[in-house]
Amino acid sequence: MYYIPLNLIDPNPWQPRQASDPGKIHELATSILSYANSHPDTGGLLQLPAGRLVGLDPDQKWSGVDIQDMPTSGDLTGWLMDLGLIYRIQLAYGHRRLEAFKELGSNRLPVELGKYTDEEMATMAWAENNDREDLTPIDRALFAQKIIQDFNLTQEKAAKKLNMSRPAISNLLRLLKLPADVQAHLASGQISPRQADALLSLFSLPEEIRKKAEIHWEENVKPSAILNAAVEGESSENTRKRVTQLTERYAEKLNNAPWSLALVFADYPNRHAPACSQCDARLDEGNWNYCTLPECFRSRYKAFQQDYLQRAGQVCGIPPLEGDRDLYRTTSLYREHAQILATKCENLRLIYEGRHNGAFPHPEGFPEARILCQKQNQFCTCLKGLEQMQKSAARPQAAESQALPDGSQAPDQMQDSALSGPTAEELEDAARVARVAQKERRRQVLDLARQASNLFADAMDRDEPAAWRQLAGKLIGWSRVDDLKELASSEIRRRIADKLSEEHSYDYTGDSRPDDALHRLNEWLKESGLPALRLDGSTAGNDPLSAILRRWGRIQGWLEQNIETAPPYAMRGNHDNLERLNLDLHELIQAGQARADDPLLAEIYGDRGFAYWLDRLEAQHEEA
Repeated sequence: MYYIPLNLIDPNPWQPRQASDPGKIHELATSILSYANSHPDTGGLLQLPAGRLVGLDPDQKWSGVDIQDMPTSGDLTGWLMDLGLIYRIQLAYGHRRLEAFKELGSNRLPVELGKYTDEEMATMAWAENNDREDLTPIDRALFAQKIIQDFNLTQEKAAKKLNMSRPAISNLLRLLKLPADVQAHLASGQISPRQADALLSLFSLPEEIRKKAEIHWEENVKPSAILNAAVEGESSENTRKRVTQLTERYAEKLNNAPWSLALVFADYPNRHAPACSQCDARLDEGNWNYCTLPECFRSRYKAFQQDYLQRAGQVCGIPPLEGDRDLYRTTSLYREHAQILATKCENLRLIYEGRHNGAFPHPEGFPEARILCQKQNQFCTCLKGLEQMQKSAARPQAAESQALPDGSQAPDQMQDSALSGPTAEELEDAARVARVAQKERRRQVLDLARQASNLFADAMDRDEPAAWRQLAGKLIGWSRVDDLKELASSEIRRRIADKLSEEHSYDYTGDSRPDDALHRLNEWLKESGLPALRLDGSTAGNDPLSAILRRWGRIQGWLEQNIETAPPYAMRGNHDNLERLNLDLHELIQAGQARADDPLLAEIYGDRGFAYWLDRLEAQHEEA
């Protein structure tokens, strides 16, 4: 046992614990003091700390030394002073006892010295602290990292030395990738190791992705919200779910990629690495791999598709569809259209399907390449020709006897070609036959419709009730037509008028307002060339106000049609007409023959009334 001055004692370089609990140090100091009288030689210690003598090596690092004339025990203060303080004592274990002696104000610490190698020092430090509750996961991770670096160990060898599994060592080291503030939360116990492991995926994402997620409108996937929830006690399972949700929103699943992760790609725009397996932007989450550079993933996907389609095209002789044309602008072909594929039509194209669909044709050996026609459906002559041939084959006698409107006959060999495999030219001929036949059918339908229209119009001219009932069915509903069977034409017309007036007066908001209904009905009557109504139910006839309204309607209609092109004299004339009309209306109101709040005058005094058109005419006059 040696007595060593406290200022010449250094901690173990491989000490796992990064901080001591002052409360526990004080408890230990109190306990040591209670044994001081019964154990005066050790100052109250029941178990002595252990350490080694160290000196500076050529690299200016303190290393273990072996001094032959070193005293065998006792106070080493004088001996160390005589040597010029070139040696110090490095503790192997007993750091808490050293701190307790400092608190008690002692100058010396009794220590057992031995000859320990660096690896033995690390092993003793781990053995002393491994089972202590206050050793945090970050402490353990830093210790594992240090022995791997200092002793050039693999994770496998480090795991054996620490009596742990290799995955456990790997998971510990991953914790050191967390930001300092998150490590502090873990060290303080605010988050558990399982929560920290769940957060690792979050902080493995590039900073750019985390910044995008932070400004997203959805609070649930903001990195700050995920971290706060973990600190507040959210389960690691929920934390992991939220991190996965964020990751899948901003990263691409490499598991869904159709290429091997080890496949080396030639250079292309936005390429980050030759192969995904070599890329530092790949996020490995056990069963799932993610690409955290979506632009690179999409460019790689496009490059893979192009290469796949080019190789497929070399096999089948069909080129890829150019550009990013939407599929609705093409014609889908199915396996039953194999005869079209045999024609080698110049409009056949390849697209990348991404998955094999047995309903569509594909080149041999390339199940994810789909064959289609680059023409839109109504313009694919091959498809229409094949349909025509199949129809002819289904009813051969009708096909043989059917003459086309232009006097030509559908070729007999079409049936044989449809069965043996037609050429592109034969399909074109069949499509021409179909187009001519369809045009003729359309002409016949239009002729029939025109004849029916003439008959119906004549029936209405003759005032046939049945014809009026048909029209009423369109307007008032077919379910009510049976009620009209016994009615004369005049009464049916009355029902139609009732339906129209009901539609123009009905308020769909449920708030029946007579003023609003009057406005809608007068608009309808005006469009029908009929006089307007008043709230009392009377119609505007030959009274002075009706005359003014008719004058206003004529002037307004002319201005709507001609104000932009009318000659100056016409604009001056209509300007004068408006002023006279305004004066006449004012006199009527003064005489009590009209009211300014009459709904019939709403349009005259509205936004496009007298004032509006007078301003327009004056502006046109100034420009002229």
